[in-house]
Amino acid sequence: MRVRRPIQGVLAALCAAAILASGCARFNDAISQPFTTAPEMAPGPTSTPPPPPPLPPKPFPKACPAPGVMQGCLEST
Repeated sequence: MRVRRPIQGVLAALCAAAILASGCARFNDAISQPFTTAPEMAPGPTSTPPPPPPLPPKPFPKACPAPGVMQGCLEST
């Protein structure tokens, strides 16, 4: 569909006028209110965390069950 040159000029002028008119909008900020009230910030309850569970009596076995695996044979210091 071909649009003739005069129609293109009118469309361009209408678009420019719409852009310029939208920049002139003014809003009254004095009557605007927040959607919700501001929450009151209070510190959380202070409590001490529970102690960690006790360690097992022997963390690593002394005898190597698998000689190819080194992590089971490490000595605890």
